[in-house]
Amino acid sequence: MTENWSFYFCQVNGALASIFVDMGLKNEVPILSKPWLLWAWLYFRSPRPDGLSSDVEAPKLFEIEEALSQRFTVSCDAIFSGRITTSGRREFYFYGSAPVTFEADLADVMARFPDYKFDKGTKKDPDWHQYLNVLYPSPKIQQQMHNRDLIEYLKSNQDSLHKRRDVVHRAYFPSETDARRFAAAASGFGYDLLCVKKDELSYLVELSRLQDVKLETANELAVQLCDIAQQCNGEYDGWETPLTR
Repeated sequence: MTENWSFYFCQVNGALASIFVDMGLKNEVPILSKPWLLWAWLYFRSPRPDGLSSDVEAPKLFEIEEALSQRFTVSCDAIFSGRITTSGRREFYFYGSAPVTFEADLADVMARFPDYKFDKGTKKDPDWHQYLNVLYPSPKIQQQMHNRDLIEYLKSNQDSLHKRRDVVHRAYFPSETDARRFAAAASGFGYDLLCVKKDELSYLVELSRLQDVKLETANELAVQLCDIAQQCNGEYDGWETPLTR
């Protein structure tokens, strides 16, 4: 099973949250042998004003995370699926085969960290709802994560992100009718149609737009094209640009 950890920011119950999730689990779940959701909520001693963790406290939080993960992997045959940091706490979520020793193991680990308060719980979750519907990012957020990574790559290669250039956007659709409906709708927002092409299973639409590639621009346009594509029964697939120095 390949691990692929990434993070993103969002709102959880109206508060800022940072979610760290193993994206590599997506194609493996639900894992029938691990139907139990096990969670531990750890309360910060010195949270930031926005409710996230401080740099000062980070080393101890990582130490606790490592200790919990090592213990539950052995005692509960568990997989660490992700964590949510929000409102002055960090929520750890594991999936295991059974919760028999979970509470005793958690208490034993946390006895090494007496300054921290914690909550705990278990729940039968054979469909892995918590992972798929809470931890795993939505298509729009996945695109924003892709934007972030691509722009970091461009920055590392001295791209002038503020310079306007022709950027190619792609989306896929189940029919040519849907593809051309998407292209027509996007044209009203300044996109030029490059092509509509049939591949093995779907229709590819390529659009071009003169724009900069600053993160706020990329995220704004990604949300816009995700919405238009969804309305046309399709899926936005991201963008590419030549390096511009």
